[in-house]
Amino acid sequence: MTGVALLPLDDLVLAEATALEPAGLRTLDALHLATALTIRSDIGAFLAYDDRLAAAAASRGLPVVAPGLSPAPAPIR
Repeated sequence: MTGVALLPLDDLVLAEATALEPAGLRTLDALHLATALTIRSDIGAFLAYDDRLAAAAASRGLPVVAPGLSPAPAPIR
């Protein structure tokens, strides 16, 4: 990992987070994933320490780095 950036919470991210499935994602997880989806071309990987969040990111085509999760997260179908 080369760095971490804090990004503003804007209307685009809120709309993306609201539309995310599965509905079982927690609020902060949905905001984390929605932010990554809006900047997907600028990130090398999505970092998660939660099985459900990692699987949701993988199901949307994001490359996922999930330290400590074994096996690698499978996309939600």
